[in-house]
Amino acid sequence: MKNEFSDKLINILHKDFEDILTILKALSNENRLKVLISLINNERSFNDLKDITKLKKTALSNHLNDLLDINLVDRPDHGIYSITNDGLDFLRALSSAFKFSDIKMRKEIDEVQQRKMSQEFRKKILHRG
Repeated sequence: MKNEFSDKLINILHKDFEDILTILKALSNENRLKVLISLINNERSFNDLKDITKLKKTALSNHLNDLLDINLVDRPDHGIYSITNDGLDFLRALSSAFKFSDIKMRKEIDEVQQRKMSQEFRKKILHRG
């Protein structure tokens, strides 16, 4: 049985499909995501972002223009960049979704199991000699 929430979600996703896809593509690029994360707490100069991302000028400029075009980043002054409210909102939503995801839980469980196996292995090796 369909519910009202899923119908609304489907309608929104269909209606704004291209815009959502553009944002997801921007967030899925490692360098653009690094830029956005580095802007969370404060504005940064172009050179700061260049140092953080280790990108060449042209590549960084292209990434910044992509983020500016979709309003995830703003340029309040020449050579200075800041994250927009939309940029922050999308990062918060992404972080929140991941924080409570099954993917993260499975990864944490795997890490605990790996540590436990590693500790047991070390105990066996140390008690041999």
